[in-house]
Amino acid sequence: MTTNIHKKTLRTMIGAHPELKKLAGLCARQRVKNFAQLGQIAIMNRAAQAPDPGAFLTDLLEKLQAEGAEFDALHEAYETERKVVMDESAPRRQAATNRRFEIAKLVEKLDARVRSSSAQRQVEMKRYRDAGLSVENLAAIKFVYTPEAIAGWQAEIDALKAEAVKLDEFIASGPFYKTELLDGTTLAVAPEALAA
Repeated sequence: MTTNIHKKTLRTMIGAHPELKKLAGLCARQRVKNFAQLGQIAIMNRAAQAPDPGAFLTDLLEKLQAEGAEFDALHEAYETERKVVMDESAPRRQAATNRRFEIAKLVEKLDARVRSSSAQRQVEMKRYRDAGLSVENLAAIKFVYTPEAIAGWQAEIDALKAEAVKLDEFIASGPFYKTELLDGTTLAVAPEALAA
């Protein structure tokens, strides 16, 4: 019989590594495929060697049914826990997805601004020079496309990209969605605030 500690360890492992669920499913299907016929042959062989083949097969069937019931209970517990987590994480998942799309648009906009900033600065400088301003006058003008502004936009792009990575990690952490992955993002708030 599987202990509660063992069940907790399995849930923790699967939560820490979502790909384990998929891998476990593949292993189970392959095991069934490989051992179905071998198992049937082995059971028939053991039954033939048993003093009472009918009693042997009946006992084996009862044991296998008990194991099946235990598996069903574990699976039901897993599904119940997964459903609770899915329901609780729904506002955060939706907010993370929305924020991820918002970040993509902001990065694209800021990136375009940074790429065009050098050309825009040259246009501004030429316009002021053509207007007859001296170098001293140009030094006093606050340009929109200063190196400091460009560095600020680039820093904002880098921060948005870092937030996007954290949001992607959170979204990929399903089905148990690790909310600690949202630390350092704009979504590191209580789920009730997201639902409002």
